[in-house]
Amino acid sequence: MLHLRKVDEIFPNLNILDVGKNKIWNIKAVEMLNKLDFLAEVSFKDNPICVHKTLKEMVLDAVPHIEVVNQETLKDAGYRYKEELEYVR
Repeated sequence: MLHLRKVDEIFPNLNILDVGKNKIWNIKAVEMLNKLDFLAEVSFKDNPICVHKTLKEMVLDAVPHIEVVNQETLKDAGYRYKEELEYVR
């Protein structure tokens, strides 16, 4: 199994994470995504975790600003920064 525990320490500015075909089945892999402040896109394609019908919602709970999950666009590119700009204005 791929260990994602320290990915936030090794790649703190990570935007895109593709962990397809890595035998990931544990929900903890989704939970750790909340440590990636700049994450915009994640793919768990071809992993056992994809059998969860609520995977997309679990990712959104962990990373509310996520834009793409398993190649499905959830929000327009730059969504997070557009919200921040509106707040500043």
